[in-house]
Amino acid sequence: MLSHYDGQRRNNFTIMRLAFALLVLVGHSYPISGNGYDPLSSLMQNMWIGEAAVLGFFTISGFLITASFQNRPIGDFIAARILRLYPGFIVCLIVVAMILGPIDNTMSLREYYSNPHVYWFVWENARIWDLYYNIPNHAPDNPFPGATNGSTWTLPAELLCYVTVPVAGFFGALDSRLRANAGLLLLAAVGWFAYESVPVFGAYERFDRPAAAFLVGAAFWINRDRIPLNPILAAGALALIFGTNGTWLWWPGYIVGSSYLVFFLAYWVPAFDMDRYGDFSYGIYIYAWPIQQLVWWKGQSGLVNALCALPIVTALAVASWFLVEKPALRLKGALAAAVAARPLRAQRLAR
Repeated sequence: MLSHYDGQRRNNFTIMRLAFALLVLVGHSYPISGNGYDPLSSLMQNMWIGEAAVLGFFTISGFLITASFQNRPIGDFIAARILRLYPGFIVCLIVVAMILGPIDNTMSLREYYSNPHVYWFVWENARIWDLYYNIPNHAPDNPFPGATNGSTWTLPAELLCYVTVPVAGFFGALDSRLRANAGLLLLAAVGWFAYESVPVFGAYERFDRPAAAFLVGAAFWINRDRIPLNPILAAGALALIFGTNGTWLWWPGYIVGSSYLVFFLAYWVPAFDMDRYGDFSYGIYIYAWPIQQLVWWKGQSGLVNALCALPIVTALAVASWFLVEKPALRLKGALAAAVAARPLRAQRLAR
């Protein structure tokens, strides 16, 4: 059962997140270089490899964030989420605006650094909500103009998912398995038939699939002691994904089947201890797009774009982890004490 691995630190989540971040980089390299979609996406109907990777991120997040909320005081939970999401991204905004932005720009350096919109790009995006995507006159000849860092559209969706879990817990939706499953089924039904009616999420059309992946990840945590992990069911998950391809059942088949495969690979497959090296997935995700724009030249293939960007993105991601993200996470205890007026722990689901 999935619950047998509850609390076990030896898993493949870190290496899987790294793989997902690299797949997003590869997936974006083709439209950024003006070459349509990557070859792998031709195998997937109604899906491309970058989106599949993003949904994998959200599935893992739904599982781990729900677990974190149930197993931590509320102050610890809020501190962990803030420190994981904000410091690395804020530094990335500064690097992109102050260093990368002027490199491929039609403005002179003096014009650039005196333009208030450059600083507005950092200030507005630092909230991670209504993102201001483009630095003025940045990469004007790129085949995919109009977004200095297009990957970041998922960050508001992730933040909103983070907020939803404690809100649900505050109203008692996570106090029992029955109540939690009823709430999840209700949200799934409303999202399927009338997504625009879902509170807050419904106002953002692009959030529908990431939110669904997060929801399914949360459902796997809630029902973890009733979900077996074995190769037979993993094969069935693959059959569900490809067997429903082209039918109206494809989306539920994909999201359930792919989520099962995520946890099968995370726990059943022998673990690779990526944590001893570091968690570079977030840095790769937030730096890839602007670097891929920077290394583009006319006539470049998608594969060459990815290969040219990868060393620079990796270096920035490693620096982000060791200089920003990891040190920030060490402040969790102090921030938790400041955030929590009193420890409020969600009840563990009844088994």
